Amino acid sequence: MLVVADVDETKLIDAAECGLAGLARRADATPDRLVQAITTAARGDGYLPDDLVNGVLEAFSRLRARLPGPVE
Repeated sequence: MLVVADVDETKLIDAAECGLAGLARRADATPDRLVQAITTAARGDGYLPDDLVNGVLEAFSRLRARLPGPVE
């Protein structure tokens, strides 16, 4: 679980490659939200703010499009 001041999709992908399970923005990190995020990550599920999910999926699509062949 990582709490950050701000993040962009590239940094988020780098963190995911290092095993990041969850991310919360410091401005949104209320005690209740942190408990939810940590509990979710501890279950083995990922936790991201909703507004970052689409950006990450689009970034992965752009990366995949640059690969020479199909990804299995």
